Amino acid sequence: MVMTATRRYTQELAAFVAQLAHDDIPQAIRHEAERLALDLLGCALGGWAQPDARPPLAVVHALGGAPEATVIGDGARLPAPLAAFVNTRLANLLDADDVFRNVGHHSPVAFFPALAVAERTRASGRELVTAFVAGYEVGARVVLALGSMFELVDGTARPRDTTGFGHSIFAGAAAAGRLLGLDAARLAHALGIAGANTPAPLSHKSLHDQAHAKYQLDWTAAGAVMGALLAAAGQAGPVTILDDDHYPRAVGYRTLAREELVRDLGQRWRIAETSLKPYPHCRHTHYALDALGAILDAHPLAPAEIERIVIRGLGSYTVPPWSERRPRTTYAAQFSLPYAVAMRVLGVPPGPAWHEPARFADPAVHALADRVELVADPRLRELIAAALPQPLVDVPTTVTVWARGRQFEATVHHARGDGFDPACRLTDDEVVAKFRRLTEPVLPRAQQDRLIEHALGLDRLAQVDTLTALTAVPR
Repeated sequence: MVMTATRRYTQELAAFVAQLAHDDIPQAIRHEAERLALDLLGCALGGWAQPDARPPLAVVHALGGAPEATVIGDGARLPAPLAAFVNTRLANLLDADDVFRNVGHHSPVAFFPALAVAERTRASGRELVTAFVAGYEVGARVVLALGSMFELVDGTARPRDTTGFGHSIFAGAAAAGRLLGLDAARLAHALGIAGANTPAPLSHKSLHDQAHAKYQLDWTAAGAVMGALLAAAGQAGPVTILDDDHYPRAVGYRTLAREELVRDLGQRWRIAETSLKPYPHCRHTHYALDALGAILDAHPLAPAEIERIVIRGLGSYTVPPWSERRPRTTYAAQFSLPYAVAMRVLGVPPGPAWHEPARFADPAVHALADRVELVADPRLRELIAAALPQPLVDVPTTVTVWARGRQFEATVHHARGDGFDPACRLTDDEVVAKFRRLTEPVLPRAQQDRLIEHALGLDRLAQVDTLTALTAVPR
């Protein structure tokens, strides 16, 4: 039975976006948006240099069109939907973009559509920050309302049959619609149009096979811009799309916890709770990498000294693609935990260097990967079940290293970068250092400096074009 609500949640979200004043957003939250903008621009510039970036770049350039918004990396200007499409793809290519509560990759779909429309409308940095925050808050609440990627079947937590991040389209449509100046009524139509065109969720196998568009974020970002533009042109959409359980069933869930859509809206800022990623790797592996890092920081072990590494954590560690020991593609390397362990032990700086094809065939990498044992901790399945329908964010993970005739062990519960844990939050200096690692292969130091200054001062920029002009890689 599909439950129907009488409360108009979709329209409440639209009203929040339309009515949010810049000064209603605490200064600390506006700064979080600036930090996240810098991080996303770094991810996109790092992605621009990857071979996997060439096909989508070639396609959007061939399509051409009105010069409305900048393509990160090459400086070309294209229609806003195309710029949003390709920039979002670039930002996810290294898998270094942030994750919300372990399940939401919606910040690229909030930011890059907003950035494209901000250029189209010649908006200020202040307007972009407000729209980005508004879109992020909508996206986060849709994530929380949909809940965990797991479901309870016969008392046991198991992954859902399908997965995908197309529901982040609400974040992008909200942000783009705000910058187009839509009122609450038109924004509800924008959310409805965009949501009705959510990319269909994928089976886990098809998700893994579709290596170069793994999360559908690029199509989602383009659809978000189109939804907002169509609403601005007067097209009507289903303005009750988030008011019942029809939408969640269409995207692979059973119900929508609708109260989560509006809980603490405008009071609790979820953008500050996102998890920035120190490693260009699946967020689920960061617990293990952090525990390993704690051991290596306390006991600098040479690769040859390490006899065995046992990682006890999420059950997903024990199945492909996380368990793959010989990744042959960038996509596979972004999930392979044994490969990431080798990168960490060898001291390879986390960034584009982790995905250089030569490393996939390196005997030293293979030797370390072969010493890694992955064990599913049954307690985690119980913790996941206990947390349902919300995603698990306390993920106890233990790493044991055998070396020098001894055992070294460390356990972590949260991962570095988790915004909801003050002890794990990245400092501004750490965010800047990550940006430099990602962009060092393509940007000179002086250009990095200017881009960092403009991104972290985004709220004060008179025009967004001042920022995007700095994202072109020198030829």
